[in-house]
Amino acid sequence: MISYVDNTCRKPNFTSNLRRVYDASTNSLLYLNTTGLFRKDLDWDKFVDFLISKYKNTDKVNIYCYACSDGSEPYSLAIKLMEKAAKLGVDCDKFFPINAKDIDAKMIFMAKRGYLPANESDEKILTEYPQYFEKTHIIPDLDLGCDSIWRVRSYLKNKVIFQHADINTDINIVKPNNSVVMARNFWIYLDGDFQRRNLARNIQALLKKNSLLVVGNSENIRQCDVVSTLSDFGYTKTPVKNVFDVPERKIKYKSIYY
Repeated sequence: MISYVDNTCRKPNFTSNLRRVYDASTNSLLYLNTTGLFRKDLDWDKFVDFLISKYKNTDKVNIYCYACSDGSEPYSLAIKLMEKAAKLGVDCDKFFPINAKDIDAKMIFMAKRGYLPANESDEKILTEYPQYFEKTHIIPDLDLGCDSIWRVRSYLKNKVIFQHADINTDINIVKPNNSVVMARNFWIYLDGDFQRRNLARNIQALLKKNSLLVVGNSENIRQCDVVSTLSDFGYTKTPVKNVFDVPERKIKYKSIYY
Protein backbone atom coordinates (compact mmCIF):
# COMPACT_ATOMS: atom_id res chain seq x y z
CA MET A 1 0.00 0.00 0.00
CA ILE A 2 1.24 3.50 -0.83
CA SER A 3 1.14 5.62 2.29
CA TYR A 4 3.58 8.46 1.78
CA VAL A 5 5.29 10.56 -0.84
CA ASP A 6 8.83 11.92 -0.62
CA ASN A 7 9.06 10.54 2.93
CA THR A 8 5.99 12.52 4.05
CA CYS A 9 3.44 10.18 5.62
CA ARG A 10 0.04 10.40 3.94
CA LYS A 11 0.40 14.12 3.31
CA PRO A 12 2.34 14.99 0.14
CA ASN A 13 4.78 17.84 0.60
CA PHE A 14 6.18 18.50 -2.89
CA THR A 15 9.20 20.79 -3.12
CA SER A 16 10.53 19.63 -6.46
CA ASN A 17 9.46 18.87 -10.02
CA LEU A 18 10.93 15.40 -9.36
CA ARG A 19 8.40 13.43 -7.31
CA ARG A 20 8.69 9.97 -5.78
CA VAL A 21 6.29 7.40 -4.35
CA TYR A 22 7.61 4.88 -1.84
CA ASP A 23 6.23 1.69 -0.34
CA ALA A 24 5.54 2.38 3.35
CA SER A 25 6.53 -1.07 4.59
CA THR A 26 9.77 -1.59 2.63
CA ASN A 27 10.79 2.02 1.90
CA SER A 28 11.42 0.94 -1.69
CA LEU A 29 10.79 3.28 -4.61
CA LEU A 30 7.57 2.36 -6.39
CA TYR A 31 7.28 5.19 -8.86
CA LEU A 32 9.39 8.10 -10.05
CA ASN A 33 7.60 11.00 -11.70
CA THR A 34 9.04 14.13 -13.23
CA THR A 35 7.78 16.79 -15.59
CA GLY A 36 9.00 18.60 -18.68
CA LEU A 37 7.91 20.29 -21.86
CA PHE A 38 5.93 18.15 -24.32
CA ARG A 39 5.89 15.07 -22.13
CA LYS A 40 5.74 12.10 -24.46
CA ASP A 41 2.77 10.27 -22.96
CA LEU A 42 0.49 12.71 -24.79
CA ASP A 43 0.49 13.31 -28.54
CA TRP A 44 0.41 17.10 -28.27
CA ASP A 45 -0.15 17.77 -31.97
CA LYS A 46 -3.00 15.30 -32.20
CA PHE A 47 -4.45 16.58 -28.93
CA VAL A 48 -4.46 20.21 -30.12
CA ASP A 49 -5.96 19.22 -33.48
CA PHE A 50 -8.70 17.44 -31.54
CA LEU A 51 -9.36 20.47 -29.32
CA ILE A 52 -9.57 22.88 -32.25
CA SER A 53 -11.96 20.57 -34.09
CA LYS A 54 -14.13 19.71 -31.07
CA TYR A 55 -14.56 23.30 -29.98
CA LYS A 56 -14.66 25.03 -33.37
CA ASN A 57 -18.20 26.32 -32.73
CA THR A 58 -17.59 27.18 -29.06
CA ASP A 59 -16.95 30.76 -27.99
CA LYS A 60 -15.02 29.93 -24.79
CA VAL A 61 -13.18 26.81 -23.65
CA ASN A 62 -12.18 26.44 -20.00
CA ILE A 63 -8.87 24.62 -19.54
CA TYR A 64 -7.79 23.52 -16.06
CA CYS A 65 -4.36 21.95 -15.66
CA TYR A 66 -4.05 20.31 -12.24
CA ALA A 67 -0.74 19.05 -10.81
CA CYS A 68 0.92 21.53 -13.15
CA SER A 69 4.17 21.46 -11.13
CA ASP A 70 6.59 24.02 -12.64
CA GLY A 71 4.26 24.94 -15.50
CA SER A 72 5.82 22.80 -18.23
CA GLU A 73 2.52 21.15 -19.09
CA PRO A 74 0.32 24.25 -19.51
CA TYR A 75 3.16 25.97 -21.38
CA SER A 76 3.40 22.97 -23.72
CA LEU A 77 -0.30 23.21 -24.49
CA ALA A 78 -0.19 26.99 -24.94
CA ILE A 79 2.73 26.77 -27.37
CA LYS A 80 1.08 24.06 -29.45
CA LEU A 81 -2.24 25.91 -29.52
CA MET A 82 -0.57 29.10 -30.75
CA GLU A 83 1.53 27.27 -33.33
CA LYS A 84 -1.39 25.25 -34.68
CA ALA A 85 -3.74 28.24 -34.76
CA ALA A 86 -1.20 30.28 -36.71
CA LYS A 87 -0.71 27.43 -39.17
CA LEU A 88 -4.44 26.93 -39.69
CA GLY A 89 -5.28 30.62 -39.64
CA VAL A 90 -7.76 30.25 -36.77
CA ASP A 91 -8.22 32.14 -33.52
CA CYS A 92 -7.10 30.31 -30.37
CA ASP A 93 -7.84 33.08 -27.85
CA LYS A 94 -10.89 31.19 -26.59
CA PHE A 95 -8.58 28.59 -25.01
CA PHE A 96 -6.80 31.18 -22.86
CA PRO A 97 -5.96 31.76 -20.14
CA ILE A 98 -5.13 28.21 -19.06
CA ASN A 99 -5.82 27.73 -15.34
CA ALA A 100 -2.77 25.93 -13.91
CA LYS A 101 -2.91 24.64 -10.34
CA ASP A 102 -0.66 22.64 -8.03
CA ILE A 103 -0.50 21.68 -4.37
CA ASP A 104 3.20 22.58 -4.26
CA ALA A 105 3.35 26.16 -3.02
CA LYS A 106 7.03 26.55 -3.93
CA MET A 107 6.49 25.54 -7.55
CA ILE A 108 3.52 27.90 -7.85
CA PHE A 109 5.51 30.73 -6.24
CA MET A 110 8.17 30.38 -8.94
CA ALA A 111 5.69 29.90 -11.78
CA LYS A 112 3.77 33.05 -10.87
CA ARG A 113 7.01 34.99 -11.22
CA GLY A 114 7.78 33.49 -14.59
CA TYR A 115 10.59 31.13 -13.61
CA LEU A 116 10.92 27.60 -14.98
CA PRO A 117 13.30 25.04 -13.40
CA ALA A 118 15.12 22.92 -16.00
CA ASN A 119 17.40 19.93 -16.24
CA GLU A 120 19.92 19.23 -18.99
CA SER A 121 17.37 17.36 -21.10
CA ASP A 122 14.87 20.23 -20.71
CA GLU A 123 17.43 22.78 -21.84
CA LYS A 124 17.74 21.10 -25.24
CA ILE A 125 14.04 21.77 -25.85
CA LEU A 126 14.02 25.23 -24.27
CA THR A 127 16.77 26.46 -26.58
CA GLU A 128 14.51 25.63 -29.54
CA TYR A 129 12.03 28.28 -28.34
CA PRO A 130 14.02 31.48 -27.71
CA GLN A 131 10.85 33.48 -28.40
CA TYR A 132 9.34 32.00 -25.22
CA PHE A 133 12.24 31.16 -22.86
CA GLU A 134 15.58 32.62 -21.83
CA LYS A 135 18.18 31.16 -19.47
CA THR A 136 18.96 33.12 -16.30
CA HIS A 137 22.06 33.21 -14.10
CA ILE A 138 20.04 32.27 -11.02
CA ILE A 139 21.55 29.37 -9.07
CA PRO A 140 18.70 26.99 -8.19
CA ASP A 141 18.07 25.60 -4.70
CA LEU A 142 19.14 21.99 -4.29
CA ASP A 143 15.63 20.84 -3.38
CA LEU A 144 14.21 22.00 -6.71
CA GLY A 145 15.77 19.00 -8.44
CA CYS A 146 17.00 21.03 -11.44
CA ASP A 147 20.20 22.30 -13.03
CA SER A 148 19.16 25.79 -14.11
CA ILE A 149 16.39 28.39 -13.95
CA TRP A 150 14.83 29.82 -17.11
CA ARG A 151 12.63 32.88 -17.47
CA VAL A 152 9.34 32.58 -19.35
CA ARG A 153 8.80 35.54 -21.65
CA SER A 154 5.66 37.52 -20.96
CA TYR A 155 3.91 36.63 -24.23
CA LEU A 156 3.74 32.97 -23.15
CA LYS A 157 3.48 33.59 -19.40
CA ASN A 158 0.35 35.69 -19.88
CA LYS A 159 -1.42 32.71 -21.42
CA VAL A 160 -1.38 30.85 -18.09
CA ILE A 161 -2.75 31.75 -14.65
CA PHE A 162 -1.11 29.88 -11.77
CA GLN A 163 -2.80 29.12 -8.46
CA HIS A 164 -1.93 27.10 -5.36
CA ALA A 165 -4.73 24.54 -5.01
CA ASP A 166 -5.64 20.97 -4.08
CA ILE A 167 -7.72 19.30 -6.80
CA ASN A 168 -9.83 17.42 -4.23
CA THR A 169 -11.41 20.69 -3.08
CA ASP A 170 -10.71 23.00 -6.01
CA ILE A 171 -12.47 20.79 -8.56
CA ASN A 172 -15.79 22.17 -7.31
CA ILE A 173 -15.14 25.56 -8.96
CA VAL A 174 -14.60 24.12 -12.44
CA LYS A 175 -17.16 25.38 -14.93
CA PRO A 176 -19.48 22.55 -15.99
CA ASN A 177 -19.67 23.12 -19.76
CA ASN A 178 -16.97 23.19 -22.46
CA SER A 179 -14.21 22.40 -19.97
CA VAL A 180 -10.97 20.45 -20.35
CA VAL A 181 -9.65 19.06 -17.07
CA MET A 182 -6.02 17.98 -17.33
CA ALA A 183 -5.14 15.81 -14.33
CA ARG A 184 -2.13 13.88 -15.52
CA ASN A 185 0.33 11.60 -13.73
CA PHE A 186 -0.70 12.53 -10.21
CA TRP A 187 -3.49 10.11 -9.24
CA ILE A 188 -0.89 7.74 -7.78
CA TYR A 189 -0.25 10.34 -5.08
CA LEU A 190 -3.84 10.11 -3.88
CA ASP A 191 -4.46 7.96 -0.83
CA GLY A 192 -5.69 4.72 -2.35
CA ASP A 193 -8.43 3.56 -4.70
CA PHE A 194 -11.24 5.09 -2.65
CA GLN A 195 -9.89 8.63 -3.06
CA ARG A 196 -9.24 8.05 -6.77
CA ARG A 197 -12.76 6.75 -7.37
CA ASN A 198 -14.19 9.61 -5.35
CA LEU A 199 -12.34 12.17 -7.48
CA ALA A 200 -13.40 10.48 -10.73
CA ARG A 201 -17.01 10.48 -9.48
CA ASN A 202 -16.84 14.14 -8.46
CA ILE A 203 -15.51 15.21 -11.86
CA GLN A 204 -18.25 13.23 -13.59
CA ALA A 205 -20.92 14.75 -11.34
CA LEU A 206 -19.64 18.27 -11.89
CA LEU A 207 -19.11 18.41 -15.64
CA LYS A 208 -22.17 18.52 -17.85
CA LYS A 209 -21.69 19.24 -21.53
CA ASN A 210 -18.90 18.90 -24.08
CA SER A 211 -16.10 18.37 -21.54
CA LEU A 212 -12.93 16.28 -21.42
CA LEU A 213 -10.66 14.65 -18.85
CA VAL A 214 -6.99 14.16 -19.73
CA VAL A 215 -4.81 11.72 -17.77
CA GLY A 216 -1.30 10.31 -18.19
CA ASN A 217 0.48 7.00 -18.55
CA SER A 218 0.88 6.62 -14.79
CA GLU A 219 -2.91 6.38 -14.52
CA ASN A 220 -2.74 3.00 -16.25
CA ILE A 221 -0.17 1.11 -14.20
CA ARG A 222 -0.64 -1.71 -11.69
CA GLN A 223 -0.45 0.52 -8.63
CA CYS A 224 -2.90 3.07 -10.02
CA ASP A 225 -5.40 1.75 -12.57
CA VAL A 226 -7.45 4.91 -12.95
CA VAL A 227 -8.39 4.13 -16.55
CA SER A 228 -10.54 1.17 -15.42
CA THR A 229 -12.20 3.42 -12.85
CA LEU A 230 -13.04 5.99 -15.50
CA SER A 231 -14.64 3.27 -17.61
CA ASP A 232 -16.75 2.22 -14.62
CA PHE A 233 -18.13 5.76 -14.37
CA GLY A 234 -18.97 6.04 -18.05
CA TYR A 235 -16.00 8.02 -19.37
CA THR A 236 -15.31 7.10 -23.00
CA LYS A 237 -12.10 7.11 -25.00
CA THR A 238 -11.49 9.68 -27.72
CA PRO A 239 -9.20 9.32 -30.77
CA VAL A 240 -6.37 10.73 -28.63
CA LYS A 241 -4.66 8.42 -26.15
CA ASN A 242 -5.27 9.36 -22.48
CA VAL A 243 -8.05 11.82 -23.41
CA PHE A 244 -11.59 10.90 -22.31
CA ASP A 245 -15.03 12.32 -22.94
CA VAL A 246 -16.79 13.00 -19.64
CA PRO A 247 -20.33 11.55 -19.62
CA GLU A 248 -22.95 14.25 -19.45
CA ARG A 249 -24.76 14.36 -16.16
CA LYS A 250 -28.35 13.28 -16.51
CA ILE A 251 -30.85 15.64 -14.91
CA LYS A 252 -33.79 13.94 -13.26
CA TYR A 253 -37.10 15.73 -13.70
CA LYS A 254 -39.92 15.26 -11.23
CA SER A 255 -43.29 14.36 -12.67
CA ILE A 256 -45.87 17.11 -12.40
CA TYR A 257 -49.54 16.19 -12.37
CA TYR A 258 -52.35 18.60 -13.16
